[in-house]
Amino acid sequence: MKNKLLLVLLLLGFVNAFSQNQNVGIGTTTPDASAILDLTSTTKGLLAPRLTSAQRGAIASPANGLLVYDVTVGCYYYYNSVSAWVSLCQLSGPAGPQGATGPAGSNGATGPAGANGAAGPTGPAGTNGTNGTNGTDGAAGANGTNGANGAVGPTGPAGTNGSNGTNGTDGAAGATGPAGTNGSNGAAGLTGPAGTNGSNGAAGPTGPAGTNGSNGVAGLTGPAGTNGTNGTNGTNGVTGATGAGLNYSISDSAWLLTGNRGTVDGINFLGTTDNIAMNFRVGNLNAGRIDLNGNTAFGGRCFTAQGGQFNVAIGFASLYTNTAGGDDNVAVGPGALYYETNGTNNTAVGYDAENFTVSGSNNTSLGALAGSNTTSDPSNYTAVGYNAGNSGSALSNYFDLGNTSVSEIRAEVNSITAYSDARIKDNVQQNVPGLEFIKRLRPVTYNLNIHHQYDISHNGQPDTVNWEGKYDIEKITQSGFIAQEVEKAANEIGYDFNGLHKPNGPKDLYGLGYTDFVMPLVKGMQEQQNMIEAQQKADIEQKAIIVTLQQQIDELKKQNGVMQQAIEELKKK
Repeated sequence: MKNKLLLVLLLLGFVNAFSQNQNVGIGTTTPDASAILDLTSTTKGLLAPRLTSAQRGAIASPANGLLVYDVTVGCYYYYNSVSAWVSLCQLSGPAGPQGATGPAGSNGATGPAGANGAAGPTGPAGTNGTNGTNGTDGAAGANGTNGANGAVGPTGPAGTNGSNGTNGTDGAAGATGPAGTNGSNGAAGLTGPAGTNGSNGAAGPTGPAGTNGSNGVAGLTGPAGTNGTNGTNGTNGVTGATGAGLNYSISDSAWLLTGNRGTVDGINFLGTTDNIAMNFRVGNLNAGRIDLNGNTAFGGRCFTAQGGQFNVAIGFASLYTNTAGGDDNVAVGPGALYYETNGTNNTAVGYDAENFTVSGSNNTSLGALAGSNTTSDPSNYTAVGYNAGNSGSALSNYFDLGNTSVSEIRAEVNSITAYSDARIKDNVQQNVPGLEFIKRLRPVTYNLNIHHQYDISHNGQPDTVNWEGKYDIEKITQSGFIAQEVEKAANEIGYDFNGLHKPNGPKDLYGLGYTDFVMPLVKGMQEQQNMIEAQQKADIEQKAIIVTLQQQIDELKKQNGVMQQAIEELKKK
């Protein structure tokens, strides 16, 4: 009865539709003008024909747009003569060419835990657990009757002695015995300190004059004095007896080659009493000087020019050419500050240390040959270590530490602190490039060639100095960049990168300050993070679109189910 009633209603709907707009409405009397069939319901859907995949493939000459539901795969299909049967579960078009791999997105939230799997077979028995604690003791039972006494046991070992009692009072002293024989004499005691000198005795009468001794070696000729007026010749004295020889005392006012006796500390001295410098000579060549300008020099041919004030020179040919204006310099070691003329406040310690300075000031070189190979004349330059700064790169305001063979610098701290106070920074700008600069860099591994480095810095002169392990650094695989490539990368983007040291002459080398790469790296990481966050935002928006599309698909599936059911009902009529 219901089927007949439904059929009648459908026929009435068709008649009504054709009589009005040539379209059909089911569940509505006003079908949409753009639809030939308008199905309206809030409780039912459209049920399309349901076929297996084999049945769907067996449809002869399917029309474009033919719609079926494939029960094998659980999805709607429509026919298109261009691409044959098309699944509505795959709404995307054909795969395009693979795009460039984007940056890795952040991990999504952990999904809910899956259901527990079936119980596995019983594992081997585990080890026995530890014994539990003993239970509390039960109540004590009643005492039994005493047994008979046993036989006496053997005597036990003797106990320890008790403490001694207090001593009794001393008895009366006995009579004195006869004296014993004297012992042998002890060793002589140490000599006591010398007593103070007695006062000088009265001077004895002057003895007769002795004969003249032989003439001593002629002293150095002093500067010629002005000629005095000739005095009258005196009469010759009587020849005295021969004197006692060279056993002079300090009263003779001379320092003897064999030493003096009777000197008085603070009274007798070696020096001058007028405003004249004191000089020392070896082989009649300058070997030392102490003057009234505060200069002190000791060493063969040192401080030869004798200029300036408050200088110290110790060692052969140290501070050799210092002239007027060359003040407050310290040179310790053969050849130290050899060429210095009128520079100030220079310090050089070591063989040939800082022998490049001519007029530079405020330089410090510590170590043999430290800062010795350069044609520049810097100021405020520092070199520390044997042959340090020996690459021809001694520049004002530079610090060279170690030589080309040094492979590691150790310290208890793990960083060098640079002043970074905002109060001392002007013209602050946020213009450090990030990925644009970093992507152009080429990290490499390499081995240093300090043989070639020596050739460059010494104009091809042979290296005649050697020691064990000098070239071990050439065996170490280094990691880093090529300075010329870094320069090219910076120039391409107009970046004035202060981590790049450019040569200041044919004997100088390129260099890199690796800590200065931190700022571009930080900027690059910030740029990447911004890209990741933008991608995450786009992913969230895309997921929202997908959810909306999925909801629309689910609604279409629901409507298709209603349509399919209605069609099946029509078939039964």
